[in-house]
Amino acid sequence: MRQLEQHVFIKSKQQSLSAILHIPHGERSPGVILCHGFMGNKIGQHRLFVKTARHLADKGFAVLRFDYSGCGDSTGDHINLSLYHQIMETKDAISFMDNHPSVIKGNLTVLGLSMGACVAALTASGDNRVNRLILWAPVARPFEDLLGIVGYEHMNKVIESGCSDFNGFELGQEFFKSLRTTNPLEEIKSYQGDCFIIHGSGDAEVDSENAKMYYEVLKTGKNRGKHWLRIIPGADHTFSSILWEKQLLESTLEFLETA
Repeated sequence: MRQLEQHVFIKSKQQSLSAILHIPHGERSPGVILCHGFMGNKIGQHRLFVKTARHLADKGFAVLRFDYSGCGDSTGDHINLSLYHQIMETKDAISFMDNHPSVIKGNLTVLGLSMGACVAALTASGDNRVNRLILWAPVARPFEDLLGIVGYEHMNKVIESGCSDFNGFELGQEFFKSLRTTNPLEEIKSYQGDCFIIHGSGDAEVDSENAKMYYEVLKTGKNRGKHWLRIIPGADHTFSSILWEKQLLESTLEFLETA
């Protein structure tokens, strides 16, 4: 299917979020919003979000991939990064897609990777415009999971001086505060749509037990939707092999076409 790719900007308070909108030619389409992870951007590791957006657009989905503020080509400073800001910006991306003339209103999926999956879960839990939720290698315990990646020394430095340099990215107080005070496993109990969770058994950054935690909460809670869980044997955090990537995209598309 032929598709159009447009560079667009989404207004979110004082920030301008850089985004690429992939639109299939033809009738209005279901919408998918891609949420990148910590220190990520709308391209993704090994161009994962580019390939995902083009693959889904070829199958008839309108896809938005965007940079959170302070990331990629968006305005803002990384030191202001927090889960709260990213939830707000995800809601603004949802509004953009829900009101776009190429998107079927009320037919939206939010897909996130890693910390982006945590943001997607937190957003969907409080926004009934989200019909379907897809979590790739999700962070389920923000403080524990992200501190395992960043390290306590950076948090301590932020407490002492207000900021810390992590691989060229400035981290500030709001980031660590948001990790302490958000609980996606509790919040997702409010989500009422369908959910697909996928993780790699070889993920050394965010343990695949996190995916199982989300699944168990949804399965045993009051959620009326349907839930799927898949663990890809050996796959790492960003599914960085041709085989793992193929399995990831095929499973994701299958969920979108059947949910």
